[in-house]
Amino acid sequence: MSQVLTVSRVVQGVPGAYGKAATVKAYPNCETIQCHHFVDAIRAVERGWAEEAVIPIENSIGGSVHTNYDLLLRHTLYVVGETRLFVDHCLLALPLASKHHLTCVFSHPQALSQCEMSINILGVDAIPSQNTAVAAAQMVGSGGVRENGASASARVRARAAELYGLNVLAHKFQDRSNNVTRFLKLARGHPQRIP
Repeated sequence: MSQVLTVSRVVQGVPGAYGKAATVKAYPNCETIQCHHFVDAIRAVERGWAEEAVIPIENSIGGSVHTNYDLLLRHTLYVVGETRLFVDHCLLALPLASKHHLTCVFSHPQALSQCEMSINILGVDAIPSQNTAVAAAQMVGSGGVRENGASASARVRARAAELYGLNVLAHKFQDRSNNVTRFLKLARGHPQRIP
């Protein structure tokens, strides 16, 4: 009988976050640990609480995730791999809301930059959030105000919409269709085979 080894990966975000989608793509059968900040993910690996962290490093539209480049310089983890995800943002809103009801859109700053023209066409304010899934939670937590919208990745859209009771108002909400985010896999030691 063969034994299955479960290796944990840590990601930044809440349930429904984009980082989890990247981790599951890279490691379909792994256990994931979620934390609130990228630095917490890195510290979890440094302290041995997880084998690897998966963090975004750049996007084809939004550019570099500068805070994560800074973390790479300040910490001693090794880059042991990468994964790339196609990004297809959707505009989420509370039930019964429509685009003309919206006055603002919550999302991660990278997602807001990837949807900047679409947001400007709507004529609404862009409000930065910790990540796209947190944006969905913030919208719901705003007291059910139907004038709030959230931009979320299509990879997490169904999960975030389900978790937070939201509807999809627009698909392909990003400004360009060739939108890809690159995630780094970080570990304490040099790359090695894990059974």
